[in-house]
Amino acid sequence: MSRRGSNSRSKRTEVERLHLFRSEVDTLRQRRLVKDGLYMKSEMSWNAHDQELHIQMTKYDEEDLRSYLTALRPFYSDDSDIFVNKIHSILYQMTEDEHVRRLLARGRARWNEIRQSNGMLIEVNGKILTPEYIYDLWMNGRFFHHDADKRKELTDLPPLARHEVWKEFINYIIAATDHVIWLSHTMEKVIRDGLIDIEASEEA
Repeated sequence: MSRRGSNSRSKRTEVERLHLFRSEVDTLRQRRLVKDGLYMKSEMSWNAHDQELHIQMTKYDEEDLRSYLTALRPFYSDDSDIFVNKIHSILYQMTEDEHVRRLLARGRARWNEIRQSNGMLIEVNGKILTPEYIYDLWMNGRFFHHDADKRKELTDLPPLARHEVWKEFINYIIAATDHVIWLSHTMEKVIRDGLIDIEASEEA
């Protein structure tokens, strides 16, 4: 994952981080890509006449996608106050309810599995590209920091491999979004059920 994020060296309390997480999830939900629906559709066909493989897949407006990634990135930057693993840990520590703790542990374990495999194995030149690695390639080689080595790795991919890597990137973004929303719903339910009180904790 990217090592860069907003609010990287702040002194926010754990409760302040939960409030910020709640606010940033609301911001994420307002992005046009979420409202319109984030999905990936891919089709490949072989043209026997010209002996070419034709590939079609979902296209996104680049500015919409960059705007969305800007909002999503802090949830997966480990020096950000809203890094999902930090939010997991805060919620786990703030509640003593064993059912909620098991739920949080299962959610975190499932996300760790998705980071390594999202249902399909991609291998290029003998190298396994995990979903997390692919996310980092596109984020830091194309959309943000323009890392020269990562950009070259992307541009050197054969057309079919590039198609699969792009598809996996979008699928990873969808899974990452789902995980943030799930964690947000879990937090709100825990608050509604009175298992944690972030307002009282903040006042204390």
